Amino acid sequence: MEHDAATIQCPNQSCQFANPVTDNFCQKCGMSLPKRYLWAIGKAIANYEPGSLIGKRYWLKSEQIVLDTKPGLLPELPDRFNNDIAAYLRLFPYRLHVPQVFGCISVGKEKIWLLEEAPIGIRNVEPTPFAASRSDLMPRLVDAFGEATPLRQLNWLWQIAQLWIPFRREGVAASLIDENLLRVEGSIVRLLELQSSDSPVHLVDLGRVWSAWSEYAQPVVRPFLEQLAQDLQQGRITNAEQLVAVLDRAIPFCSPFADTTSRQISVAASTDTGPSRQRNEDACYPPNGSFLDQPEAAITIVCDGIGGHAGGDIASHIAIDTIGDRMKQLPPYEQTNESIATYNQQIHDAVCEANNLIGERNNSEHRRGRQRMGTTLVMALVHGHEVNITHVGDSRAYLITRQRCYQITLDDDVASRDVRLGYCLYRHALRQMSSGALVQALGTNSVRVLHPTIQRLILDEDCVFLLCSDGLSDNDLVEEYWESELLPVLEGKVDPKTAVDHLIQISNFQNGHDNVTVSVLACQANASDFQVDQLLGDRLLEQLNSIPDLQPVAEVGSPKNSPTSPTAADPAELQHSEAKKGYNATVQKQVQGSHPASTTELAPPEPDLDVDPDADTEPNAKGNNSSDNNNPCEPTIKPQRQETMKRPAPLLPLLVVILLLILGVVAYAQVKPFQNWIDTRILGEREQNEDSLSSPSSPQP
Repeated sequence: MEHDAATIQCPNQSCQFANPVTDNFCQKCGMSLPKRYLWAIGKAIANYEPGSLIGKRYWLKSEQIVLDTKPGLLPELPDRFNNDIAAYLRLFPYRLHVPQVFGCISVGKEKIWLLEEAPIGIRNVEPTPFAASRSDLMPRLVDAFGEATPLRQLNWLWQIAQLWIPFRREGVAASLIDENLLRVEGSIVRLLELQSSDSPVHLVDLGRVWSAWSEYAQPVVRPFLEQLAQDLQQGRITNAEQLVAVLDRAIPFCSPFADTTSRQISVAASTDTGPSRQRNEDACYPPNGSFLDQPEAAITIVCDGIGGHAGGDIASHIAIDTIGDRMKQLPPYEQTNESIATYNQQIHDAVCEANNLIGERNNSEHRRGRQRMGTTLVMALVHGHEVNITHVGDSRAYLITRQRCYQITLDDDVASRDVRLGYCLYRHALRQMSSGALVQALGTNSVRVLHPTIQRLILDEDCVFLLCSDGLSDNDLVEEYWESELLPVLEGKVDPKTAVDHLIQISNFQNGHDNVTVSVLACQANASDFQVDQLLGDRLLEQLNSIPDLQPVAEVGSPKNSPTSPTAADPAELQHSEAKKGYNATVQKQVQGSHPASTTELAPPEPDLDVDPDADTEPNAKGNNSSDNNNPCEPTIKPQRQETMKRPAPLLPLLVVILLLILGVVAYAQVKPFQNWIDTRILGEREQNEDSLSSPSSPQP
């Protein structure tokens, strides 16, 4: 075993100076030193002691926590994935909760797999002493449950219910009932790793675990959780949709964010042309340079136009005006499941309307192919105790809490698509040609192939939402500067407008290759002003008196053991399920200068249809459940109605028969003259023999 002192190699390829692990910047060139702590899984990791340097690169700090000492290099990439590792890739859309595969270390015939974005709470790590403990991990949910507020307790359960369908479909639902794997970072539930199970895991098993947790629940919610766990075990709640619906009705009673008088919302937005562009194709709402405190409509939008001189700025402003006007007309918040479904549908319809208006503008100007204008979209909308995040394209939304900066959205580009379809690791996908080319954007194609992603997050603590175009998010600037620029907003030391201006300056200096647009939405709750209803326990129990009669939604899916098939009912497959049926979405993100334009054609495999594994109902003959897709529980893309297409008759056998007939006719035509010649010769010889037999014998010589 090697016990070298831990050092971090500068990621600057022209420097590569070895710095102490406690440094944040390179002592030689001043470049930032990323501290990438990874969670190691696999039997081979047990062969190493803390302090070892594995593969001359990964420093083992504790039992399964390693530090990447060469962050500027690509990790070892495997040739293939087993089913357990493929599950991480197919669950890529849920990376807010699920760690992702960074790479591997080959140890003989075995591999140590390295997971990034695991719930590891290390800030500054001393290289010694080496303690083989897991104290650096975020706390277990079961250990933190008793100290959490009633709102947080229900929010954690809501997130677990949200993950139930995709986890069970991938065969890793056992992870959601393993107390050692369930960790929490503030309000966010995180999985340490995924655990597969040979036997199916059902909601009854989840009910048993929640029944044990209910003993540690706050007194006002304990009767509700006890009854909820009992309903799961007795089968009154038969699918995840019902479970989430019940929690959706209970959470507002415990949330100070649901009361507009107990919360503080402020938003600022700004856009800039940047140092290398002649015109600004980005757009934002509130308008450029605005700062709104306690706005009537807590909404912010960022759009990044596509089309260059062909009209990207026109498309982005059409989207801002159309969607902004529609969102201002939304009705007030109501804590009913019908209101949630209607609200999401109205958001979806507004995005589709913007898509149609941009498309009509393209058609009226006879734009074709790469000449068509379009735009990305990312929007945050505060609705009661929730925030709705909607996005299309590669403009991003981030959630900043006191613990971490989380990227909420997943880019609609080729790299992300390849990962969630299980083809390759994300860092490897980024190195592929056209990895950043978009697979969808507003206005470039028919609304039939547009699938905006709509996510719901429960407001559980003071937090900041950052929305930005790729002028800021490129080169991981957000991950590098969130602590210095956005954490002070959360702490009340800096206002959102100042943070927006600073981030634009950083973007223009560090990136500068594109327009940049930034919006900051700050949410704070005055917990002291929130009064807990003395009848809260009774009100919560009332939510269980009538469990919503929700049928499990029909899901696009694939068998568990098919590592190359798309994941069921996740944004990847819903987004691209129609591509195999003849729709090719070609979107070009035009970038000038050193960033050449690239075009990507979308044609992924067409998934099969499946339903909720916990469902008691049977799907119809076509594989679709008869109920509508009103699932409010997971980050979904609203699927459009697909027309039934008749399968064409098999033509191959018919073509083979026709070809054989043609060959037979040709052969017969070639053979017939030769056969006639043979017949003539045989007939002539026969007549000659008959004549010789009938004539007198010739005299002997």
